Amino acid sequence: MRHGRSAGALVLMAGLLAGRLPGQAAPMEADSSFRAFLVAFDSGLVAFVNGDPVQWMANASHADDVTLLTPYGENMRGWAAVEKQYERVRRQYAPGSTVRQEYLAIEVQGDLAYTVVLQRGDYRSRGSDTSRAGFTRATNIFRREAGQWKLVHRHMDHLQPEGARTPR
Repeated sequence: MRHGRSAGALVLMAGLLAGRLPGQAAPMEADSSFRAFLVAFDSGLVAFVNGDPVQWMANASHADDVTLLTPYGENMRGWAAVEKQYERVRRQYAPGSTVRQEYLAIEVQGDLAYTVVLQRGDYRSRGSDTSRAGFTRATNIFRREAGQWKLVHRHMDHLQPEGARTPR
């Protein structure tokens, strides 16, 4: 019996050293699950900037603690407020927009994950035949809800086009 407890303690200790508890997914499993989700997340962003919010909304948490900090200084908390903002913004976009994401950081710890992203794109507004270049920095926090990754926090800011600098 003593040997069984020691083995159990070693398993627990190994899990703690690896940053997880028994029953949690191994880091590589969690990482591959999250990276697979990011493919759908990126696809949802492309659809969103083309006026189709379905996948973006499906990838977002609908919980009361979801938060959104916009590049315009607005702060939203709770799905009702965040959903209203997403709907308002997506109506501004027109088909023909493009966006590419460059991930600077991706980290997964258990059921939480975050990304730090540079987004570059050419965005078309409804009623306009021309597009404008855009450059956004975003920090996203995700959590696993009912076995699926969901966006629970997004903080973003728009930057001037690359190469343009604001005088100090």
